[in-house]
Amino acid sequence: MRVFFINESMKISRRFFQIADEVLSSIDHKAQNVFTGYDPWPQKSKDLYGTYYYKEAYKTELGFFIGYLLTVRERSYLDALPPECLFFVFVHPVSRPLHRKLVRKEDGLFAQLHRQLTEQRKGVATFHLVRDKLPALYCKHSLHGVPSSEMSLTSRRFFYDALRQVNALNVARQLASFL
Repeated sequence: MRVFFINESMKISRRFFQIADEVLSSIDHKAQNVFTGYDPWPQKSKDLYGTYYYKEAYKTELGFFIGYLLTVRERSYLDALPPECLFFVFVHPVSRPLHRKLVRKEDGLFAQLHRQLTEQRKGVATFHLVRDKLPALYCKHSLHGVPSSEMSLTSRRFFYDALRQVNALNVARQLASFL
């Protein structure tokens, strides 16, 4: 079996990527329905493996990522144990006024969404808020140690739960209203 080295301490097998592709393909239709009007952009890097759904205006991008975190190299603040299922909402770059308005303000949209997602939590996806990073509002679920026979079901359950929660609050429409 061919093994991909993501960093010195972690190996991810070819089977993981096959499962990841199957899972992402199966949730793509649901994600496109939730993120109507957002452009999909596949992301297959050493760090992230999945799809960004984004809108762009005024030199600012906002949107969502659904996929897998493969390393914690630049995201140690997530306290992750890769590979992890990862879903996040973002405003990029963090230096733009829109990021300050939506994410950094105590009463901004992201604080309100975080509060609502915490109150309504009924599933496996628990959302966290980080005010000064790209994944501002995120949830994650580690697949470290999950047998490959259970990886697909575990991933799908997590992603569908995250999508259900953000869809229930119309997060995509609320976010798009700021552009």
